[in-house]
Amino acid sequence: MENILELIKNEKVKWKRLGEVCEIKKGQQLNKKLLKDDEMYPAYNGGKTFSGRTNKYNVEADTIIISQGGASAGFVNFITERFWANAHCFYLLHYEIVDNKFLYHWLKLNEDYLMSVQYGAGIPALSKEVISNILVPVPSLEVQEKIAKTLDKFTKYVTELLLRNKQYNYYRNFFLSDEFLTKKTLELCGKDAEIVFKKLGEIGEFFGGLTGKTKQHFIDGNQKYVTYKNVFSNLTPDLDTLEDVLINENEKQKKLEIGDIIFTSSSENLEEAGVSSVITKLPNYDVYLNSFCFFLRLNDKNILSPEYSKFLFRSNEMRKNIIKVTSGVTRFNVSRKLMGNISIPIPPLPVQNHIVSILDQFKTLTNNLSEGLPKEIELRQKQYEYYREQLLSFNSNQD
Repeated sequence: MENILELIKNEKVKWKRLGEVCEIKKGQQLNKKLLKDDEMYPAYNGGKTFSGRTNKYNVEADTIIISQGGASAGFVNFITERFWANAHCFYLLHYEIVDNKFLYHWLKLNEDYLMSVQYGAGIPALSKEVISNILVPVPSLEVQEKIAKTLDKFTKYVTELLLRNKQYNYYRNFFLSDEFLTKKTLELCGKDAEIVFKKLGEIGEFFGGLTGKTKQHFIDGNQKYVTYKNVFSNLTPDLDTLEDVLINENEKQKKLEIGDIIFTSSSENLEEAGVSSVITKLPNYDVYLNSFCFFLRLNDKNILSPEYSKFLFRSNEMRKNIIKVTSGVTRFNVSRKLMGNISIPIPPLPVQNHIVSILDQFKTLTNNLSEGLPKEIELRQKQYEYYREQLLSFNSNQD
């Protein structure tokens, strides 16, 4: 490591704009009906993962992509297989002047900046002009390749650890399956108990978020509201990151209540539409919801435990059902009317509480940063970021 750091220190570097070292292209929109679970090629629409699979591709393997729209706009990824790039996905075709993996690591280093220059008051987006003007250091190809190979060793290990972490998602879906729920209902409640299947429209009513608001209302607010990103990023909204909005005394805006099930209503990425977040607790003041989300309020709050709901509505089966009632080409919108026809399994409350206790334990294991695998992931990620910073620290005053 010391040898390569010494090599970098003495290396002459030219600085180029990103648009000078690669061609920045935007994908083509693919009809949602062509996305399946069992096709050959993943389809990326700018999110942190693919939104489905298709039987054709438009970009070759080993390509850098940058999310163009949605909560993850600015996220940088490196795709190692052929894939379909959708309309909200930038992909980069590098010129011979730069090593592809070197460029990826440099952009990953600048990912926070990319995500900070999103535009749009509701659903974020990223402009091609902004990313085209990012400065890129261009040392010799030999140095670029050495840096890339060194950093690849760290990312490979982190990736292996993260794959193990996916066990949580597997078990979450297993414990919420009809088979497991039926088994636990019999064990905990006896043969006379049963799982009831109800349509969402039968058990509650959908409501929208804030209405009649302009940018000015969010500058000097007097009330708190849950943002789109807060919903998308959390099983239950983070009360420490609520933002301000101005609401007058005579306004008829819906206040959130414990048990409300929130969904993102619209997104430029299919995988970000209809993502849920459940109100399991609230502060001692009123909280409202952003305009780009809606929520389901239960007629009988005792029918579904909020803690159970937060897991149920993010399960694979529920996500598949919600995506089926989502339509659009360049922007995807969830149909509340069709969503009301989605049926969900409602086991007895003792079973719901049992499932919650199991999944909370798994969640604690995956989120506990003081021990075990998550701590190892954090340490390895920090190690990668440290050496990335060291290996990509070039003098900006050079040509």
